[in-house]
Amino acid sequence: MKQFTHAVKPSARSFYSSKPVKVLILACIICFSACKQSGDATIEPSISPSKKGMAQVLAAQPLPAGRAYWSVALGNFDNVGSVWNRIITWTFNASNGTVNGSAYTWESTNKKGKSIFTASAHQCTFDGISRACDVYTPYGWVYPSGQYVSWSGTYTYVGNTLTITWSTIGGNPTTATDSWTITDYPSYGVARANLVSSNYTLTHGHGYGSTSGWSNFKTIANTPRIDYPDTHGKHVVASGANGQPNVINPTSGWKKAGMGLAGFTTPSTGSVALHHKKSTTSCVNGCTTSRTGIIYHLASQNTTRQVAYSNFCACLPADSEYPCYPRNLHPSAFMQIINDSHELVGYIGIEAQNPPEASYDGRFQFQIMDFTNIPW
Repeated sequence: MKQFTHAVKPSARSFYSSKPVKVLILACIICFSACKQSGDATIEPSISPSKKGMAQVLAAQPLPAGRAYWSVALGNFDNVGSVWNRIITWTFNASNGTVNGSAYTWESTNKKGKSIFTASAHQCTFDGISRACDVYTPYGWVYPSGQYVSWSGTYTYVGNTLTITWSTIGGNPTTATDSWTITDYPSYGVARANLVSSNYTLTHGHGYGSTSGWSNFKTIANTPRIDYPDTHGKHVVASGANGQPNVINPTSGWKKAGMGLAGFTTPSTGSVALHHKKSTTSCVNGCTTSRTGIIYHLASQNTTRQVAYSNFCACLPADSEYPCYPRNLHPSAFMQIINDSHELVGYIGIEAQNPPEASYDGRFQFQIMDFTNIPW
């Protein structure tokens, strides 16, 4: 099947410019501070670490909106060069004005594809057919861990402006700097970061911070079965072929998007997933069968903030596979947004659909996604 399908939510759709497109979103979330791996991810499409680096100036700074622990999704979404996106956590130290980051990066020119997040860990039963299904994630999101790179630097926080000057990326000196506007939402127990500028190819970024340390997360059993409507959610999408974008949606800023978990149920066996089948007739390209609807999975390893959210058209799997689907998905990596009271209030993350198989003609789709019920 050469067509792609995508769904930010059941009703939110975007398209490739030249070919029928089908997307599955797969989201997963990790608490970065516990990660110690190093890997082969390209640091930045257009940044070359400086040979001399930057001297760190250590001086006490206030925490951004009083929060030390931040999860951020960001990337390059324009029509210049390749597309890349990243999830990074920031951990701030106010006493000396330093910040440590744990980052996973995906690039449209580096076709890593997907890897299994949970292997046959839950029994998926739809239309009277039951199988133990795998859930997929972008390659390197937790395991294998090839996308992980550590960052370190200094920061200033003046008024509501956060400026980070990164001194090392993966142990290599750099001059990367980015600036963010911080907005506090005390009634929600979080603060939001919105990218203002950078001195590299970073064009879009959202993130959330709280006082809850990285040991705080929600298991699947404790995941709220609620919707995050597009009245509050946002995303930006890039699609193209052979690493180069031909569609950026929207061409500037962000557009509405949502994610709904209200209809999700517990599988007959397995404690790592929730699932749901939504009725729809919108799946028409690349179908193997006449089945209708879209199948969704929400999976977790129940040990960190990491989850996996996936969907695919029910008509795509062959009878021997249904209700699982192992081929061209839209895997996404997400972080749980945990507030000051240790509550889960949404998700921030990325999609990196970038199959290496030649049959997909080098096509890709990348997204940054922000799903909460927090107003803008």
